[in-house]
Amino acid sequence: MAEISISPEDIEYDDSSMVSLYSNSVRMETSIYDLQFIFESQYSKNGKPTIKQLARVIMSPLANMLNRNIFEYEKKFGEIKLPNEL
Repeated sequence: MAEISISPEDIEYDDSSMVSLYSNSVRMETSIYDLQFIFESQYSKNGKPTIKQLARVIMSPLANMLNRNIFEYEKKFGEIKLPNEL
């Protein structure tokens, strides 16, 4: 599959709603419906291990599945040619 090149200067980033946090642990959970990253902070409180869940990012696995299928298709049948208009 031909790659479309976009330079970093062409991308506009909007970080106005971004939240920054410190996490010393991350768990990943997957299902057929989604992929989840759970960011946590692990520490000891009164001698007891404690985990504070800070944030959860939920993503669709469809993009990864599509990319994997395209890779396998191209490996079997050759590169997918894209029109010049793209």
